[in-house]
Amino acid sequence: MKRNPLYYALTLLLATSIMTACEETGTTDDPDNGSGNYWTKSYAFHMQLKGKVKTLIIDTTSTLNFDEKGNLLTKRDEWGQGYSLETYIYNANGKIVEHRQANVYPNETYGDTMAVSYGNHGKYVPLSGYHIQEDGLYYNLDLLDGGDNITRYVISGDSLLMINTNTYTYEGETTTESDTIGLGFDGGKYPVRLHGGLMWGRYTYAADGRFLTAESGHGGFGNSWSKQTFSAEGPYQLLVKVEQYYNGSLVSESTYTYNEHGDQTGVVEGAFQGKYTGYVYDAQGNWTERMYSYKNGPDWTTPEKETRQITYWD
Repeated sequence: MKRNPLYYALTLLLATSIMTACEETGTTDDPDNGSGNYWTKSYAFHMQLKGKVKTLIIDTTSTLNFDEKGNLLTKRDEWGQGYSLETYIYNANGKIVEHRQANVYPNETYGDTMAVSYGNHGKYVPLSGYHIQEDGLYYNLDLLDGGDNITRYVISGDSLLMINTNTYTYEGETTTESDTIGLGFDGGKYPVRLHGGLMWGRYTYAADGRFLTAESGHGGFGNSWSKQTFSAEGPYQLLVKVEQYYNGSLVSESTYTYNEHGDQTGVVEGAFQGKYTGYVYDAQGNWTERMYSYKNGPDWTTPEKETRQITYWD
C-alpha cells in the first residue's frame, strides 16, 4: 500500500531518541534507571559513537547535531541543488513529541510533520510492521499522527494491533486505505510474532532487548522468507548473517565481520566481497577515516576513502 515518505524517515532516529528520558509509567525499564535495556540508549550510542558527540559530518554530505545526552536534534543531507532537513522536538521530559522533515530546492520547499504520543501499555513496539529489527523498538508508543498518515497502537489481550490509516488524493479523488498488523508478545515485553495480511515475522532477543534473530516472509511471493542473525556479544546490535530462502531451500547467504570497536571490516555475499581497512580513530575511540574496496570477481577495486568529522561537547 502507499505510505507517506515521512513514515520511513523516522525509523531508528525516532526509536533511539524517545528512549533517552524518563517514561511517565515508572516501570523498571524506564531509561536511566540502570535496567541496561538496549532501547533506552541514545541515538548516538546506537551509532556506536563514544563520548559526548556534538556534531558529526559524514563525507561532507550529511551533518548530524546532538544534544549532550546523545539525542539527535537535526540531520541534514545535501544533494545536487538541494538538501533535506530533519528536526526533532522534545518535551520537558526529554521525549520526542514531533518530527519535522523538509526537502529544500532552489524553487520550492516541501515537507511534513509527525506528532508522537505515548500510552502506558508497557510494551516495546516497532514504528512499522516492515523490517522491525531495522526500525528498532519503542516503549509505550501509542500514536503517530502525520495528518494523512496515522498509526494507532491498540492492546488486545496479549497482542497489540498496529492500525495504519493512509489518506491520499490522486487525480482529484481522495482515497483512504487502512491495514492492521498484529504483534504477539507471549507474556513478555518484546514482540515475538507478527502477522498482517500476507506478512509474517518471528523474533528472538538478547537479555538487554537487542535482536538475536529476525525472520520475516511474504506469502504473496511464494514460500519465501529471510532470516537475519545478530551477534550476541558486545553492547551493539551487529548483523552477522542474512539468509534468503525460497520454497524451503537456502538460495543466498551474506556474512558480515567487525573489529574490536564494533566497526565493520567485511561482507561476503556470494561472489561479491567488500572490505573496510585503514581505520583511523580519534582520542574518543570514534573512527574518522577508513578505506572501502570490493570485488565481484578476481580483482579488488581501488580503495576509496570515507571520512567523518566529529566535534564534542566540552
